Amino acid sequence: MSRWSAALVLAASCAGCGETREEPPGTMEVERLVRDFLAEPGTWEAVRARPDAAPRVEVVCPSHSAQVDGVDMPALVVPPPGEVRLALGAAAKSGSDAVRLVTRAGVDQLAFGKLTEKLPAARFAFEVRAGERVLAREVIELVRGKHRSNRWVDLGGPRGVDVTGLGEVSLCTEALLPDGSPLALPFEVRAGFGALRLVRGVPSPRTRSSPEHPNVILVLMDTLRADHLSTYGYARPTSPRLTELAERGTLFEACYSTASWTWPATASILTGLTTIEHGLVGERSSFLFEESDTLAEALQLAGFTTAAWSGNPIVGPRRNFDQGFESFLSAEAGDFRKTAAFFEEVRAFLRRERGTRFFLYLHLADPHTPHDPLPEADELFARDVPADFRAKCDAFWRATGRGPRPRGEQSAIGDFAPADVKDWATRLYDASVRSGDHWLGEILDELGALGLDDETIVAFTGDHGEELLERGFLGHGHSLKQELVRVPLVIAGPGVPEGKRHTGLFSERLLAPLLARLAGVDFGDGAEAMRMLAQPERGEEFVLFTTTRGSWKGRENVRLVGLTDGKWKLDLALDGAPESDATDGTSDGGAELELYHLESDPLEREDLSASRPDEVARLREILLERMDTLAKKRIGTDVPAGEATKEMLEHLGYGGDDEPDDER
Repeated sequence: MSRWSAALVLAASCAGCGETREEPPGTMEVERLVRDFLAEPGTWEAVRARPDAAPRVEVVCPSHSAQVDGVDMPALVVPPPGEVRLALGAAAKSGSDAVRLVTRAGVDQLAFGKLTEKLPAARFAFEVRAGERVLAREVIELVRGKHRSNRWVDLGGPRGVDVTGLGEVSLCTEALLPDGSPLALPFEVRAGFGALRLVRGVPSPRTRSSPEHPNVILVLMDTLRADHLSTYGYARPTSPRLTELAERGTLFEACYSTASWTWPATASILTGLTTIEHGLVGERSSFLFEESDTLAEALQLAGFTTAAWSGNPIVGPRRNFDQGFESFLSAEAGDFRKTAAFFEEVRAFLRRERGTRFFLYLHLADPHTPHDPLPEADELFARDVPADFRAKCDAFWRATGRGPRPRGEQSAIGDFAPADVKDWATRLYDASVRSGDHWLGEILDELGALGLDDETIVAFTGDHGEELLERGFLGHGHSLKQELVRVPLVIAGPGVPEGKRHTGLFSERLLAPLLARLAGVDFGDGAEAMRMLAQPERGEEFVLFTTTRGSWKGRENVRLVGLTDGKWKLDLALDGAPESDATDGTSDGGAELELYHLESDPLEREDLSASRPDEVARLREILLERMDTLAKKRIGTDVPAGEATKEMLEHLGYGGDDEPDDER
């Protein structure tokens, strides 16, 4: 369950972080979702509405400013004057548990464009009512020219509004003049109730860690391809500390991401769902719904203290990745944070929580552009990379990674020779990978110093890989080739076979269920994942991966889906069909495809689709059937990204055309 006050919780948790906790762990209140009004049709109805603007679920963005809490988020938009009735259900009406309505009031920044010299300011009232009784009220004032300070306001405070014993409540909006008198607006204003949900608090005792009841640490290294790790046979010594971890645990040789870019892949890792099931796949579907149970929620209910640090700004509370975390600190200002910027906070957390059972999620962005490797790693691999190339490298990475252009065109690199560019880009990437490995080593060293080695499960993986001009591109998200979807996975700790190499196919959708089961908690397909761990050759029959940002035969923003059985791999391009058609599995929309024999052609150089129609037909049928089955399990509905997220994605190099597709 999302904790919108995560930063405050984190600050409190770090007070006195250098001290070992000696007092009993105590209890915590775990929020459990009762109803997500934005995802569940039929849970609300319009009572009063403007004739030109009916209530609806839409994204509201109060401000672009990183200095205020004005990010875009899904909301129930009720243009004033308006009223919507919410059905709270039996859980609230019975009164057996304390139930709260949690939501935020916000006015979209587009409303500032409606203000004029004659109407330089306006106020907007938001109320939660039970009959004639006002349970909560907030008034937001917009003043012409001051859009940067516009923000979300918690209705009833951060914990929400107590609605225990009520069967229904109403949400009301009204426009007012600055003096408080009613204002009849001749135009619509998107006033919304953000992240609208019903929750109940469940007391849960914190527990002690031990070898029988281990902690869990999940380290995800952003943009990390398996074949650039010395642990996986790469010539340069990029990952000596990961090799140490593998020697006392299990290395997965054939682990695949569910997507070739961060949003959908990370959502799968944390939920145990495929991209088609959780639906967070791009700008048109950009929010992890509350109905998606997460590994953090499952472990929190079992008494784990949960915390996360993310160096990637698109993985954080604003997209609802913080479900189940007491604290989730991410790079929300719109720029990547390398691990050095927050590692001491992580170290302090480990020292403070020693003895208390914890789940720690670390999303490290060291291999992601812009590259800024540690000095020792830079000296080891990238010493000869010229300064003028370094200065242009990030812009070149973005320009070469996206946009319609002939493959291999390098207009952004001036007079640099293509061979030099590939070498230098690879060296910088390898130095950044080695930097990330350093921080993994720091975590392992800290666990050893605290005596937690024998009571902590450590899992290390990547969300996706990175193309390094093998096919004329840099970056990720644009294809489903091996360098983008094959990722590392190493797990060590109590219950994990030591010094083993797992050779069967393994999808990252199984990682959260596996970690939960190792911790003694049921979650998703944990039993099947444990059977795979115990039998090194046992794996999935097929794994599936997707992207909606594909580059395909000169076209951009093409929806791609792929399937492999370990021997053969099929890539299917779903081009020109609406996004909903691309995930319902009922039609391939005139798709194009490629077929590769991975055993003889691991780099996917020779398309065999014309010469092996039998394999094409077999894999295509399996792929479409799986898409259809998964689409029936889809959680929630599409919630598009708002202007703030689109602007941030563009700034980070994740931007792209919003028509006809979305994401990155």
